[in-house]
Amino acid sequence: MQQIPPPKCFCGLAARLNRVKRSKEGGDGSRAIGKYFFFCSKKRDDETQCRFARPAELELSKEKVGARGRKKADGRGGGSDEKVDEKC
Repeated sequence: MQQIPPPKCFCGLAARLNRVKRSKEGGDGSRAIGKYFFFCSKKRDDETQCRFARPAELELSKEKVGARGRKKADGRGGGSDEKVDEKC
């Protein structure tokens, strides 16, 4: 997970990667518990902290799609573009 480059939050700073934990207020039913998210890197008590929260899985999928796109642009990936002559 640490090899993922952090996205920029709404403040313009690099986001930090954290695992979501259970809250003391009873948020046990959340689907996010135990998963990794990127959050704003400012301190919690900072009033200028933005509400940025993005799942790390989303960033992983973006990275995979980007790699596939680069392969196609290089001519190394993606199906065959050659025409096949078929004689019956």
